Order: sequence, then C-alpha cells, then structure tokens
Amino acid sequence: MRQKRFKRLQTACAEIVKNRLRGDLETVARNHLGRRSDRGDWFRYEIDPQTDSPVLWFDYESTLPAAGGYIVPAVKLEFGSLTDQRPVGRHTITPMLAKALPDLEEERDEVVAMEVERTFWEKRRFASTSSILKANHGEDQKIFWAPSALPVLVG
Repeated sequence: MRQKRFKRLQTACAEIVKNRLRGDLETVARNHLGRRSDRGDWFRYEIDPQTDSPVLWFDYESTLPAAGGYIVPAVKLEFGSLTDQRPVGRHTITPMLAKALPDLEEERDEVVAMEVERTFWEKRRFASTSSILKANHGEDQKIFWAPSALPVLVG
C-alpha cells in the first residue's frame, strides 16, 4: 500500500515538473535572458537514472571556452520527496561489544542506510551554499537549512 502511494506521488511529481514547472521556468528565463543563441530551450527535463527522480537541467551559455567537457555549463535541479533516501544500501552492523563479548556475535543485524555518496554531496552542498550566502549577506545572517531543500535566509 505504502509503495503504491509512493509511486503515485513520484509519478505526479514528475508530471508536474515536466509539464508545468519546466514551462514556467522557461518563461522566466526567456523573459530575463532572451532566447538562447542556438534557439533551444534553457531547461531540459530527464529522469535521473540513479535516483529515478525528475531533474531539470538549466543549460546556460558560458562566455568562457569549453574546458574539455570537464565543467558542463549546466545547473542540475533535482525534485522528489524529502523521504526519498537514495542511493541506499543494505549494511550489516555489529555491536562494538561483540569483540569483547563473543556471545554477542549473533547480535548482528542488517539495516538500510544512505550510501556515503548521498551524505557527502548533501554536506558539500550545505557548506558551499552556506558560505556563499554568508559572504553575500553577512556572517550574522541566519540561514535555515533542510536536507534536500533550498536554503532560506531568516531575518
């Protein structure tokens, strides 16, 4: 039941991003930036193959020459539920006391946990965004931050 509901919500989110949000953002970009020089769209839609979540790519036109494809002139906007905890893996945990008390060896358990790549990028994003906001708005500026959400300046 929960998985079916989650799938319906995931599908609804993808449809809104693709059919409504993409068009709204494209309109705003064209109003502020004009048409792209290649006459293409500023935003492109895809489903991320790793997370199965909707993604909008903002393809900006750089004034710098291409750097061998290493730095792609695009910003990735990810959408999905806040409970979307992917990538995840199954990991066996063992109490630290198991080494000292061999009888606890049977107390191993398997848990589902986020993979390190996810937590690394969220922490990196937080650090980067926080430092940029503080540089632009002052060290005393309070920043509210929620994982997988946009930062909000408070005050």
